[in-house]
Amino acid sequence: MKKITLFIIILSVVLTAFFIPGCNNDAKQYEIAVELLESGKFKEAIEAFEKLGDFGDSQKLIAEARKGIEYVSAEDLFAKGNYEEAAALFELLGAYRDSEEKAKEARSRIKKETQPIEEEPPEMITDDYISLTEAGYISVAITGNRIDVTDVSVLNHSDKIITVLIPIGAYFKADNDSVQDMAVRTPAVITIFPNVEAVLEVDTCCMNIHKNIPDSGNSFTAGFLPDSQSKLKDTLTFLDLENESFAVTQAAVWLITDNASDYDLLNTLVQDGGESIISRSNLDKAKEITGY
Repeated sequence: MKKITLFIIILSVVLTAFFIPGCNNDAKQYEIAVELLESGKFKEAIEAFEKLGDFGDSQKLIAEARKGIEYVSAEDLFAKGNYEEAAALFELLGAYRDSEEKAKEARSRIKKETQPIEEEPPEMITDDYISLTEAGYISVAITGNRIDVTDVSVLNHSDKIITVLIPIGAYFKADNDSVQDMAVRTPAVITIFPNVEAVLEVDTCCMNIHKNIPDSGNSFTAGFLPDSQSKLKDTLTFLDLENESFAVTQAAVWLITDNASDYDLLNTLVQDGGESIISRSNLDKAKEITGY
């Protein structure tokens, strides 16, 4: 049914293009972008639709492609047997494709693998860390650890079992303006029982190359990347799917957030022996991915 709808939309846009001067090229590019979307090449589809701006329903299909990336990530987690994380991602996708059925299947697998603690276990709730905080279920304290990891302490105030998702796109704003802000580069999930506190080490990267690298003495405020940082979020999602190294990811982030120079990228992170963590090959790959 969805393919039929997309066909009708494409046909409508193409026919319109013949009667509106200057639209022929956009219509052709739109068809290519839709083909990329339908073939599961979501990153390439996003790039193609972004070049089209407000042409047709390009912005709507960008959102569809981003859901596709998240859906593929959830399927990968399910295939690896990470049912808790898979269920959390499928549930956040809601009615997208068969996400609701996949979430139920993942929850079913979890129940088969675990013994019930009691006959009537507590209610289970899954949501992102901001929504759960705003609803009063949890409180979150975020502190620095090192450049590639940030500690997130989560306290479950409720009588429910809470699954907390910290997705790519989560953003930790430094309380000290001289310290770098942090962006989550790998989705993190933790399940916490009632009235229990747990600490989660979240894979992150720094966003402000000329500020200080955070340590355990620094605190942060939780949030999500603003819409203006959509390229950063899309790039982090792609790098996570490709299992890229921290060095490539950090270089890519600084290219996007700071338009960092080669000199800064090759000399900011230096190991005790004097060797740069970000190598020339890391930098070249980051430039290829980001287009900088």
